[in-house]
Amino acid sequence: MSNYFSLFKLSGDESSKLEQIRFISLNIFAFLLPFDKFYTTLILYVIIVITLIDFKWEKLKKIPRHFWLFQFVFLLSVSGYFYSSQKAVAGSLIERQLILFILPLLIPLAITITRERIRQLLITLSISSVMTVIGLFMYAFFTLYQLHLPLSDLFTDNFFNHKFSSPINIHASYLSLYLSFSAIFLITLLSQSSKLQKVLIAVCILTLSVGLLFLAARSILIYTLIVIAFVYPFFYVKNKIRFIVSLALVLLTSTVFIMTNKSMKDRFTTSIAEDVNFNSEELNLKVVEPRSGRWLAGLDVASKSLLIGHGTGDELIHLKEKYKEKGYVISYIDNYNVHSQYLSVLIKHGILGLLIFLFVFAYYFYLAIKSKDYIYITFLFGICFFFLTENVLDANKGIFYFAFFNTILGYYMLSKNKSLSNS
Repeated sequence: MSNYFSLFKLSGDESSKLEQIRFISLNIFAFLLPFDKFYTTLILYVIIVITLIDFKWEKLKKIPRHFWLFQFVFLLSVSGYFYSSQKAVAGSLIERQLILFILPLLIPLAITITRERIRQLLITLSISSVMTVIGLFMYAFFTLYQLHLPLSDLFTDNFFNHKFSSPINIHASYLSLYLSFSAIFLITLLSQSSKLQKVLIAVCILTLSVGLLFLAARSILIYTLIVIAFVYPFFYVKNKIRFIVSLALVLLTSTVFIMTNKSMKDRFTTSIAEDVNFNSEELNLKVVEPRSGRWLAGLDVASKSLLIGHGTGDELIHLKEKYKEKGYVISYIDNYNVHSQYLSVLIKHGILGLLIFLFVFAYYFYLAIKSKDYIYITFLFGICFFFLTENVLDANKGIFYFAFFNTILGYYMLSKNKSLSNS
């Protein structure tokens, strides 16, 4: 971390300085990811303008040959537009996903992607994530003070999950995704840092961990645990005994916290059981229409046009018909989607679309595994795990996160594999 700020210094000729300014802008983009889309969009426009200032046609050679594989999700949505019956809805989604098309073209023109720059962008995201958690706790403490409530109220439903992240208007699961990825990355820095830096990094990881517990996004917590317990050791752990003891202490502390807090205990026991209950006879409004019910409704909708799906904009209109049939009042009124990216793709694009979708992600995994890159592997595993319970690529926060880091990490893997094959 010692050379973090040195990469921000402007030096060299005008072209080099412009590239460094673009890189600084990308860091600002990464820093602003947890916040309103307006800010990241504004920075994106700045990057586009600065890139066009010194654009030369020969720079197009910097775009990898396989760049189209990084735009396939967007192209899939565009293809589904033509047979959608809800073209206005489809057009809105395609507009949101436009960054999936832009970034794979823009980033290689804006900067040269190196491991050092990726590391710096991840540090920037981590700093933003830590500051966000601190800010949310400050807001929570201020709320308690303003309302003259006891400190113990911090551990009630009023400050968990979506209510914890509501001050910055972000879905708890998406903020958890940023925090988790930041924590997973920061752990890798411990072995290469000085004692003082290790203390600072450990404090940051602890802050992110507490934030993850308060956000209580179950799928992200499960993903984080799997990565740290089973993936991380293969890449970084030398002293297995020390690692196992440390992991056991963390798990014990987290379990005690969850089981002694009523809100957390209900969310990680009763709520999980209800959410995955596929026995339709036991489903009722008291269970708040669990995801399993929406998944079954989604499968039923998908079966009506199994080969090519219903089209990009048609998921919700068909789901609402099923919600009406099943008496899912909340899901109908609140326009809930199917809450699974895989099922969403199946509904919109059928089996053919889902196979293409899975093939593209298999290609990303191929790049990551071939390069033996822990960060890219964990990034892909995280996003694919999150796909199980959310329509990640329908939401701005999921789209921006995926488009940005998948482009940077994936393109670096391409260049790394190319250099290995040429050596």
